[in-house]
Amino acid sequence: MNNKSCILKVNDPVIISGDLTGLGDLDGMITEVDPFMDATLITAKYIGESAVTAYPHQSVTGFSHFFQLKTS
Repeated sequence: MNNKSCILKVNDPVIISGDLTGLGDLDGMITEVDPFMDATLITAKYIGESAVTAYPHQSVTGFSHFFQLKTS
């Protein structure tokens, strides 16, 4: 997943990479965007059916390349 062409911000709907979750691609909403050295850390909470799949975890944090802006 590549985010070089978009800037992610709080409350954006995203697809969270299965490489990060270990559960396949899941839907989420960004809750935090934090600069970290030369990168950006994103925290997103799981939403919809993805919240059920990821239970008991409510959110995930990872580098921005694990998150893709959801367009539809």
